[in-house]
Amino acid sequence: MASQSPQSRGVAEPISLVGPTPADLESTARLERLLREEGLYESAEETAAREEVLRGLRGVVDRWVKRLTRQRGYPDGMADRATALVLPFGSYRLGVHGRGSDIDALVVGPSYVDRDRDFFGALAAALAETAAVAELQPVPGAHVPVIKMRFHGVQVDLVYAGVCLPVVPGDLDLSGRSVLRGLDLATARSLNGVRVADEILRLVPDAAAFRTTLRCVKHWAKARGVYSNWPSPVMLRAIEHDDGELGLSLPVWDPRRNPRDKIHLMPIVTPAYPCMNSGYNVSHATLRPPAQPQQQQHQLFDLRATTEGFKEEVYMYDYWRPGMEVAVAHVRRKDLPSYVLRQLLRSPGRHDQLKRKRADDDPSSSPAASDHSASSSSSRDAKRPAAAPGRIGSSFEKKT
Repeated sequence: MASQSPQSRGVAEPISLVGPTPADLESTARLERLLREEGLYESAEETAAREEVLRGLRGVVDRWVKRLTRQRGYPDGMADRATALVLPFGSYRLGVHGRGSDIDALVVGPSYVDRDRDFFGALAAALAETAAVAELQPVPGAHVPVIKMRFHGVQVDLVYAGVCLPVVPGDLDLSGRSVLRGLDLATARSLNGVRVADEILRLVPDAAAFRTTLRCVKHWAKARGVYSNWPSPVMLRAIEHDDGELGLSLPVWDPRRNPRDKIHLMPIVTPAYPCMNSGYNVSHATLRPPAQPQQQQHQLFDLRATTEGFKEEVYMYDYWRPGMEVAVAHVRRKDLPSYVLRQLLRSPGRHDQLKRKRADDDPSSSPAASDHSASSSSSRDAKRPAAAPGRIGSSFEKKT
């Protein structure tokens, strides 16, 4: 990966300003081959299908906003020029999406379009009548209000932000703070999806190197169970406040000023104003399972290691280990909130290890006592009614 001119970015000094050696470039090429072999890049056909989804979505949104403009009594000339932007954000905007990834998209509409009445009303109705749309699910009460759907089979999360303009220009710049003037917090959160992605790409000195590194880290984190569960904040830039300059007065995540921010377990702080914690909903229950591998291993993983070493680190949890418990159950995924799925994977923590240690030290845990206990347990099990199937976390055993 070729390096750009040395430049200090973010809140910390760079580890080194020395450019890559030929050996470094060869290691990068091997790593990129590995990531492709693991299916972390889309094929050309999948990329074309994703672009077709965005084109179709833009067509529905454009017809919707023109129809609304006429219904509101605006002149025909203004209705012809009326439009709304559909801007992808998240992994797609960063350029690190892979096969099967969903599309996060922001609709930026004019000032006379209301989110509750028009976006969740008229647009949701128009999408429901679109043949390409399935599994339509408006969620107006979410932290960031969203319409979820499948468009031509691709999962799409659509959010809305109305700006203080009667006509939305095609080249609207969302990077400046002035675009936030007069907006409520939900709208600012929706806009920040695009603003944060653009700010991240602006802050990194080499976008190509960043994308490869991010794909690598995401792959490792998903395999180790720590994806979206990292408890320590990593700051890309200093937290900025609006001290009356534009009169925005939007809440900013800052534990130095806001005592409630100190209780957050996993701060993932966005770099664009207003800085927010995107891990606001992490609880002790959802944080504990991903934290256990670090407690058990007490190891650091060096991304500069060889490709084979990286492969070994990624897949080390694919193999059975003594004491591992596996609970198998079936439930339709759409019937569960996403945070529940992370709790279905459970590996033994320190509390379970202490219980096993006490059992080993207990004389009653001798083989003879265990045989007697097993015999008694069998008698009790014979009288016990069978567990109701379908319960989450239930254990199922095939008896012969």
